[in-house]
Amino acid sequence: MLDVYEDKKLNTFTPEGSRSVPFTNMIYIGDGLTDVPCMKLVKNNGGKSIAVHKAGDLETSHKLMRERRIDFFAEADYRQDKELFSLVSTILAKMQADNLLAAEHQRMATDAEGKC
Repeated sequence: MLDVYEDKKLNTFTPEGSRSVPFTNMIYIGDGLTDVPCMKLVKNNGGKSIAVHKAGDLETSHKLMRERRIDFFAEADYRQDKELFSLVSTILAKMQADNLLAAEHQRMATDAEGKC
């Protein structure tokens, strides 16, 4: 694991297969327009992006959704009984299921190759 202060190592290109966390296991939660490039990057590479907004201030979130720059949007309320918590929990459950299925597929593919 890299320490945050190791800027050169942290910013050195790492091939997708060698990354400790693939994009497909990332969730980016952004609260402003400066987050949009990162949200789109994560979204376009198989992760999920969520724009959070103040209560009732949906204009920017709707625009980002129409432009397909985010996957989801929710009010910036991180409490357990709110939409954002539920949304993140559902995304994590899906990621877990996808990872389990991928591992099972790989196990079966490897087993099938051994039977040739």
